[in-house]
Amino acid sequence: MPTISRSSSSTSHPTINNNNINSPSSISLSSETRSTSKYGSSTTAEEINNKMNLINSNNSYQYSKKLSVCYLDRPDFFAAIDHSDDDFERMLAVLRWTLTKESKFVHGPVCKPYNSVLGEQFRCLYDVIPTKIDEEKGTLQIYEETLERSNSSSNESSLKSESSRSKEKTRVVFLNEQVSHHPPISCFWYEARPLKQNSNHPTVIAHGVDQISAKFTGTSVKVFPGPMNKGIFIKLPNRNEEYHITHPTATVTGLIRANPYVVITDYAYITCRSSDPKRRFRTMISYVDELGGKAKFALEGIIYEILESDSEEAEEWSKMKQVPIERILVNSSKERELIDLSRLKPIDKTVKDVDHQTSMESRKFWKPLTDLILSKNFAEATQIKQSIEQDQRDLSIERKSTNQPFKPVIFDIDDDLPLEEEEGEKVRIGSGRLVMLDV
Repeated sequence: MPTISRSSSSTSHPTINNNNINSPSSISLSSETRSTSKYGSSTTAEEINNKMNLINSNNSYQYSKKLSVCYLDRPDFFAAIDHSDDDFERMLAVLRWTLTKESKFVHGPVCKPYNSVLGEQFRCLYDVIPTKIDEEKGTLQIYEETLERSNSSSNESSLKSESSRSKEKTRVVFLNEQVSHHPPISCFWYEARPLKQNSNHPTVIAHGVDQISAKFTGTSVKVFPGPMNKGIFIKLPNRNEEYHITHPTATVTGLIRANPYVVITDYAYITCRSSDPKRRFRTMISYVDELGGKAKFALEGIIYEILESDSEEAEEWSKMKQVPIERILVNSSKERELIDLSRLKPIDKTVKDVDHQTSMESRKFWKPLTDLILSKNFAEATQIKQSIEQDQRDLSIERKSTNQPFKPVIFDIDDDLPLEEEEGEKVRIGSGRLVMLDV
């Protein structure tokens, strides 16, 4: 499992340590394979795109619950980002969430999601108990029932009684909308707020524009962020901080054998920014190149301080060797576990019953196709899929002929911020008003 190191002079400030992982269940970290159905236009790509048996009947329903982008597999980690008053611990909290946000790829196979249609929406919420750090022991406390306890672990997460935990829940809300079809682009917005405080303001916000590019390389697909995809932006309103998370590159192999798996490459960066004069940090995560043989799913990384005197230069460093050793917060004299992904499965989301969803919400829109796939009626499912695609082409032709461009319902595509109808006009909605969304 990945570990982090802590200096002898520090009680809580670790740094990531190089460690080889021998199992994809341990560290299949940030696989950007959310929309592997949106390939290029080659014959091979089209054949894979239309092959309904690649949409695994055991997993397709989970994919049909949402649009292709979802970074909230562990909302309990997301809700905990703002908890600590220590600036370094907040960076560690963002790092933990970054490593857990797509745990579905750790605990399940990669399967082909549906091609999201223009205007498709997904809304859900989670009521979760945020993770915590034991300040004395420096250990991670995880409360959600999806935690898989391991008797062999030397760092068991502690659990509280149900009565004391019930008052600590935080509501996390997720909004998603497909705002463009050519190229495929969606916008997302998350908020977290403690339920017991009944506040109108969230403690954690995340938003972004999601677009991927994919390129065939032999029998594999290389997946990387598209031009509109600038990463994930996390805002902590109470701290006046923003964390910018970039996406690494993923390679999906095994498609021809219908047994795909993901290898992550390149770097991911987490950069803290603030308009206040305060100490700031930046994290580099390097996904170690797989040079042949069995995939190790290994990574290494550092966390370093950004100084005001050279902040622009420090935010441009792209390799760990560029960072002066004195900037790195701690050394490797002592280690403690950052997180064990093999024990963390995705948390179930709460969604409206299909009968109460709008026609463009994911589960309702795709229900006929999902039912056929789950019953393994792939021939009829292919016909339904082709019919949906033709309907979307017809709608596009109609919009062009009437000069009526598509307008997103939830988002302003220029800045990926949510909108709300008010007195006949679209206005940005106040942050806290999303959090109590009744699904």
